[in-house]
Amino acid sequence: MNELPQYNTGLIEGSGTPSLYIGGTIPYEVVNESGDWRPYVVRHEKQKDPLETMACVSFSCNNCLEIQYNFFGIDKNFSDRFLAEMSGTTPQGNYLDKVADTARIVGLVDEMDYPNVPKATTWDEYYKTIPMEIINKAVPQPISFERVSLSDMEKELKQCPLQVTIIAPHPNHAVTLLHIEGDKAYIQDHYNLQTRKISRSSIAYALKIVLNKPNMTNSLIVKNGAEFGIYDPATSEDGLITLMRNRGMNVPLKVDGSLDWDKIKIDKNLV
Repeated sequence: MNELPQYNTGLIEGSGTPSLYIGGTIPYEVVNESGDWRPYVVRHEKQKDPLETMACVSFSCNNCLEIQYNFFGIDKNFSDRFLAEMSGTTPQGNYLDKVADTARIVGLVDEMDYPNVPKATTWDEYYKTIPMEIINKAVPQPISFERVSLSDMEKELKQCPLQVTIIAPHPNHAVTLLHIEGDKAYIQDHYNLQTRKISRSSIAYALKIVLNKPNMTNSLIVKNGAEFGIYDPATSEDGLITLMRNRGMNVPLKVDGSLDWDKIKIDKNLV
């Protein structure tokens, strides 16, 4: 527990928008029966490097979305710096729902379009005005979000990873909750760059940010003779592996973990 931040890292408690739903408003759906999102963590990025950006809410919000995209076979790396600035992060931090609403309405840009490097050393440098040509690249995210009960976290984790605040009873940090086993909670933290285990009782608040599947891919209807189907594109080989596993398909791999294409049947009529 003493490895967790002992000071405020950018969390403002309460609600910053009129858009925050109470639990049960979003239609419930089991997406990941295991309730374990650890296999789908894409990357670990630092919010303090070396500047304390007070952007834990933005980092953890993006983590929740990137993990869900990865689950569906799409590799995404959103700019945490962009979301922190566009949502109005202050030296005191930000609200969970205000940041999520910014992702929903204003949108997100890729890390490569507005990177965290070169590493900023001053607040004004990190939070400088974003050029309009970058803002124009923002893609509004097809998400819904609501507060959920701490007693329902195992159930809610079957729909998506959760954005949670720690340390109870006086939270000062926002992280991504990946899984719960008994009294242990597994989180993705952007201070300690790894998936780590904490006490479940450390969680003070949980926000569910659901990536709505119908609008989240470039799925296409395909026709092959008298047969019809849906084509779900993946943007990387890792994304394709995830997509194949989610479909219950055999995934032949080489020793180095890459796909063994010689063992994969590809319909040449659809290529």
